[in-house]
Amino acid sequence: MTGEMIKRLGEEQVDGFGFAPDVALAIKANLAMMQTLQSEIAALKRQLAERATLRPE
Repeated sequence: MTGEMIKRLGEEQVDGFGFAPDVALAIKANLAMMQTLQSEIAALKRQLAERATLRPE
């Protein structure tokens, strides 16, 4: 499974793997953190694109 596939997993899919409950909870927590960070990175990129200009060089 690729990293991109893992990022797209939902809670039901994680539960479907049959992991022990504590392992499934850890995976869900990590997925939530990754999604939050991706969202924050996207917001920062948008803000940077609005405020910065590239020089020709």
